[in-house]
Amino acid sequence: WSAMDAIYVGRASAHSCNRIRSLSSRARGILSSMVETAEEALQNTFAWFEVNSGWAPPEHDTLLEWIADGVCRCPDDCIVAPDAWCRHGLASWWLITTALDRIDQRAHRRRRPAQ
Repeated sequence: WSAMDAIYVGRASAHSCNRIRSLSSRARGILSSMVETAEEALQNTFAWFEVNSGWAPPEHDTLLEWIADGVCRCPDDCIVAPDAWCRHGLASWWLITTALDRIDQRAHRRRRPAQ
């Protein structure tokens, strides 16, 4: 079981970020200017997952292709650099999967019996 298995896998939608898109351009600018670190973007993204359905992580091969091209998508389909977040404050899928892998590794170390 990996952390990625814990993600609800639904059908991705081009309109999966309607709540954020419905904000005025001024409000969107304020939101994105508030996100200053990848950790903040990840926190925003995990909170966004809690209230938005219809998203799905990319296939591993797709993510590798994006990274090779120097780009990545966010859960709301914005295109950003792999280590960045979009103007809506959502982290790239590369940041998300990397964070989930770290969580999974820590959990695995805790389950391992002491020798």
